[in-house]
Amino acid sequence: MTFDAIASERSGESEDEILKEWDIGSIDDLDTQPGPNMSDFKILVAEDNATHKVLLNYILMNELKIKNLEYANDGKEASQMLKETLKKETHFDCCIIDYGMPIINGIKVIKQY
Repeated sequence: MTFDAIASERSGESEDEILKEWDIGSIDDLDTQPGPNMSDFKILVAEDNATHKVLLNYILMNELKIKNLEYANDGKEASQMLKETLKKETHFDCCIIDYGMPIINGIKVIKQY
């Protein structure tokens, strides 16, 4: 669920109040063991909202150091890209798919595969 959808459900609260509820403490509280090297992962991002694309792109490229991102603007395009990978006997290591996309929603895209 995106922040804007949560915020609309909780219209009486400010962003700060909602974000404070999700606070995990300081970065020092997190496990300091290195995670898997994901820089060579091939990831499909299927998202029709430009703002969400920018945020995902920033997180994936700058925080997780992912180098190989491919984008679909709607469910139909995502479905076609997934079909192409099957024909080439390749794969995406991860797919981030918006469930509320136009033409074919994300749930239907996933059910096809």
